[in-house]
Amino acid sequence: MQRIESRLGIEVPNTADAVLERMGFGIIRGDSSGDTDTVHFSVPSHRHDVSIVEDISEEYARVIGFDNIPAVMPHLNINVLKKSDTAVEDAVRLGFVQVVNYAFIAQDEQRLFIADDSKDLVLSNPISEAMSVMRRSMFPSLLNTAKYNMNRQQTGVSLVEHGRIYDGPMAERVETNMLAWLMTGDVQQDSWYAKARKADFFDIKGVVESWLSGRGLTARFMADDDVQGLQAGQTTKVFVGKSVVGHIGKVDADIADKFDLNDAVFVASINLDALHGGKKAKFQPMPEFPSVERDLVFLFDKSAASDAILQTVRKAVGHTLTDVYIFDSYEGKGVPEGKVSLGIRFVIQDSKRTLTQEDSDKAMQSVIDGMVKKFEAILRG
Repeated sequence: MQRIESRLGIEVPNTADAVLERMGFGIIRGDSSGDTDTVHFSVPSHRHDVSIVEDISEEYARVIGFDNIPAVMPHLNINVLKKSDTAVEDAVRLGFVQVVNYAFIAQDEQRLFIADDSKDLVLSNPISEAMSVMRRSMFPSLLNTAKYNMNRQQTGVSLVEHGRIYDGPMAERVETNMLAWLMTGDVQQDSWYAKARKADFFDIKGVVESWLSGRGLTARFMADDDVQGLQAGQTTKVFVGKSVVGHIGKVDADIADKFDLNDAVFVASINLDALHGGKKAKFQPMPEFPSVERDLVFLFDKSAASDAILQTVRKAVGHTLTDVYIFDSYEGKGVPEGKVSLGIRFVIQDSKRTLTQEDSDKAMQSVIDGMVKKFEAILRG
């Protein structure tokens, strides 16, 4: 009876039983064990519309009167939904195709990107030699997928995969959640508004930077020429805060040849377990006061890292800086050997007042002093 009463939201009086009995229903409350809440019903043979407990509840409701049943909100169990991880979806929105590869790869493919340090997790009964170890890098699987697609007349591929890598023997293994990208071939085909263009390092760097920015994280990049399998001079570490969370680089040409890939291949990987939550987007009103844009051109040693240069500008200018970037790079006539001329553009703005010429000059002098002190750079013209 408790099930019926909870459905109706009212206690069913015994007088209602008598009405149903006069309608041909048989009702026995209680059972031999003494459970008074149990009710046994027998239904008249002509009432084919009554077969489940809900039908009996409806009969009681008619006897009591629908107007006599109070309007009571039912008790609801609220299940708090967990926030889903949109790592792959965010990457797909940037123009990539998601792939899912086996976590098993060939041992010789493992050696292309990971040194032989006895930390391979070797399968005791592999399906084949091509699936004999658990992967410690996402790149071999992506290269095989790229090879499969390029061999089927694709002019270019942009792939992303979310998976795990496995380090160490079985008893001591470490599993790491990774997100990895691969770009090769055409990123732009011939059309009326643009000519065909091949993928380059800055394409995949921009993708990783945009992906991190979409999660409220700011990326910094620093050259790294010691990543196995990636070409020196076109490889960088990815920093979020002070932590290295991944790498971006161009696959060595001889490795790309092993996978029959004729175009330059660019890859990136991010350790998802190393990322923190990031900053939430906040509303900012449109600025009331105008911004000031200034350009400076310096001679730097070619070894100077662009990220370090931009970081120096940020520290020199302070909170009024709203944007900074390198707008020009030149090597050639008039530039000494081993040097590069870089044009730096920065924008300053104050939310409370209009900046003066003195403010602009002070910011420019701070940048000049920072470049001279940090890089021994020479101001041009």
